[in-house]
Amino acid sequence: MYKNPYGTILKDLLSFSDIKFVVAGNHLGYDVSYISKWCSSAKLPAAKVIHEINKQLSALIGKEILDTKNATNFFNKFKLKIPKNIALLEDKKFLEEQIYVLLSNAYDESSECVEEKCFNFLTEPEEIRAFLEETIRDTVIESNKDISVFLSLDITSPGSAHLLSLFSRLKPDGIKINIFMGACLDRVEKDNYLYLKKVFFILNKFINLSIQLYNIRNFWNLNSIVIKNKMALVYSANNEGMFESIVFTKDKPKVSKTYETIKKFMSLENNFLRLKESDSLIKSAFRTSFYSNNSFNFLLSHGFEFLLPTDIMNNILDYAEENTHPYNDIVDIKKLIITLNETFEHSTSNFFILKSSILKSFQDRKIYFMNVEYEISPSEIREFYPYFIEALKTNKDINIYIIDDDKLDMGFLEFKISIYCNSNTVFLKNLFKLHQKHDDFFSVINNSHLVENVNLFFEELKKSPLCKKYSIEEIEQSWEKYKNMLFRIMDIKK
Repeated sequence: MYKNPYGTILKDLLSFSDIKFVVAGNHLGYDVSYISKWCSSAKLPAAKVIHEINKQLSALIGKEILDTKNATNFFNKFKLKIPKNIALLEDKKFLEEQIYVLLSNAYDESSECVEEKCFNFLTEPEEIRAFLEETIRDTVIESNKDISVFLSLDITSPGSAHLLSLFSRLKPDGIKINIFMGACLDRVEKDNYLYLKKVFFILNKFINLSIQLYNIRNFWNLNSIVIKNKMALVYSANNEGMFESIVFTKDKPKVSKTYETIKKFMSLENNFLRLKESDSLIKSAFRTSFYSNNSFNFLLSHGFEFLLPTDIMNNILDYAEENTHPYNDIVDIKKLIITLNETFEHSTSNFFILKSSILKSFQDRKIYFMNVEYEISPSEIREFYPYFIEALKTNKDINIYIIDDDKLDMGFLEFKISIYCNSNTVFLKNLFKLHQKHDDFFSVINNSHLVENVNLFFEELKKSPLCKKYSIEEIEQSWEKYKNMLFRIMDIKK
């Protein structure tokens, strides 16, 4: 039997059948660079997909051998025993099986060699970027369950941006990627508005990842990245935060040791942005406690779920019951309906609304009331508007601010996270994940000093040239000017 590693035998098979790398790549759906690296033994295909790759390659190579009537030469070249039944030399299935066995045996042999090669050391920037792309891609492809990634990086660093971008882009449906990483609370003190704005932008940009943040002060110098049970690397970075060198391993004991080291610094008390499941919020009466405060700041990224007439809130409750929302959710909604509007009759409440979200919410007619995505009707909007205006007139401490996000330098970024803030607590609601019916759409900031800084952020936002406070008269004028157009847009949706 031919005993060379996978790269060599694949190269020999493609050469024998006169199949170019680009043809093999197109047939498999891979870039030609991957075929080149497999053939040079610089890289192996992922174990999760090797069966399908070898199966497709066997079909491609087998067809070419049969078309060129080269089966006998194939058996001689690769030192295979020629079958006694000569007719099998023209049997497509038989020939593909022989090629598949060659490739599979070579892959198993090569895998053993890779296991012995514990470390990779890289120093060239392009080499590092390509290596990270391929390694993360293969790790994600091989995974059939949720992935946990631990980064001793600040969320705003360029190195973080590169890694988060890779995980976000490569994330498959059905797999949750949990990111545990750092943020610098000292920078919040020095540059509150700009730093928190940048963090908010990043959380929105990588909206499909499940990100939790820890105070980086205790672990910033670990310079480690771990994908739990998969791989670990140690890096050095330049002053701009870009990777200059990395040492990488898949050796299981070393991966486990690196994981234990970084994990002990990411303790519960060090975790200031924490994902919460709905049940835990309900058990702790989180929302009831939150809305018992008398001072609020809200940044709403889609629709306006507050100051609703009781009839509309009851419609949302009926919808939730009809669509089999969990019983605990239903009970929580009932409790909130009783108290919510009374809360805003006497509190100081600042609502910051993205200008772009106003039209979008009329286009798709969606509001997100607690855990419920609800499609509001034109008649309900007509019922809501006078109630909303009356609430503003009754309580002069309800303030409406419109943020002109067209002036933000954010490319095609669309905000999908809303912020809810009182004097004691901040929570974030990921509307993308709520829409996808994921259970990790809710995050809580539980660091009192950071909560104070988030409130200061809103004070700075009020002064920003992007932000304009609208009086009741200006709201009424805008409504009269645009309401017919908005209802026509809603009718199109209908």
